[in-house]
Amino acid sequence: MHVPEEPTPRPATGEQTGWCCLLLLAAPSLLWFAGARFLPERVLWFPVWAAAVVWSGTDGHGGIGHLLG
Repeated sequence: MHVPEEPTPRPATGEQTGWCCLLLLAAPSLLWFAGARFLPERVLWFPVWAAAVVWSGTDGHGGIGHLLG
């Protein structure tokens, strides 16, 4: 019988994974707000425009907004 030289590493406890997910969600928003004063107006409003296109579609009558009524 062959015994491995290094034991199998134990799985992570999972305590730190919550912070990583939170950081991935919060970091872009925090960076955007921190840099907003240095951005031109057209670039500054891009996230609002992108959300409106996703919600209403490019023609204003599509997107995911019709799913909720």
